[in-house]
Amino acid sequence: MAANFWSSTHYRNWLRSAEEFMSQSHAVIKRDHPLFKEDEINTIKSIYSQTITTLAKNSKLRQRVAATAIVYFKRFFLRNAIRDHDPRLIAPVALYLAAKSEEHQMPAKIVVAQMLSLYVGDHPYPYTVAHVYDYEFKMIACLDFDLIIYHPYRPLVQYCADANMTDLLTSAWPILNDSYRTDACLRYPPYLIAVACIFIAGTLQDRDMKEWLQKLGIDLQELGDVTQYLSTLYVNPNPVRATGSHVEIINNKLHSHFGSKIQSVPAVVSKKPPSSSRPKLPSRAVD
Repeated sequence: MAANFWSSTHYRNWLRSAEEFMSQSHAVIKRDHPLFKEDEINTIKSIYSQTITTLAKNSKLRQRVAATAIVYFKRFFLRNAIRDHDPRLIAPVALYLAAKSEEHQMPAKIVVAQMLSLYVGDHPYPYTVAHVYDYEFKMIACLDFDLIIYHPYRPLVQYCADANMTDLLTSAWPILNDSYRTDACLRYPPYLIAVACIFIAGTLQDRDMKEWLQKLGIDLQELGDVTQYLSTLYVNPNPVRATGSHVEIINNKLHSHFGSKIQSVPAVVSKKPPSSSRPKLPSRAVD
């Protein structure tokens, strides 16, 4: 486990500049065409990122577990096309893996049961516990075993406490939660996301944040980039929701594409493999 963010695999392997992120994203989008258009791809990713949050909430898991799962989900589809991997399965697998990484108990059968209760479509939810176990290994391999995630939550609390601005936490915290609806976690370090959320919260309350920023020595151009990026969340008057008729349309299209490809997982993996045969996950990071 890395002792700090700057020596972690999170920093070394997974942060992308704007140019790198766009190049990699467009390469994957091209692989999805013409089956899925770019706006459909963005809608699918948004729906299932929110689905992860709902699954975690319904299972009484901490927000951190949901955040880790969303990062896994986004990293997975930064490398893989939706046409090759069904997000209806990737989302619960990401949560199942994140719960273990964050040292929480989350049986696969509970994940699947929660998906069954949420799922909408003209067909039943097609995946089973065996599929979750099977895909868990594929996700770990795709993520290069880089399972330790550093989140902005702790820096957010620390910055507010150090500056005697704890009253801004109630406003900044929801903004931080909303940031996981974007790809900020793939582009910016956690401390910068935390600063941006506090800055936005303070600005909305007509506070002068300049002196605080000067003391931090933050690169104002970088802060401006992430602040503008997060602000787009609140500009769109019709954000994508994880409920409604559009979700059923998306699920039906996914099922039309993947339905004939879903295979029964061999009985040998239909039960949880013994611990000796399963990858050992790293201890939870302290960020």
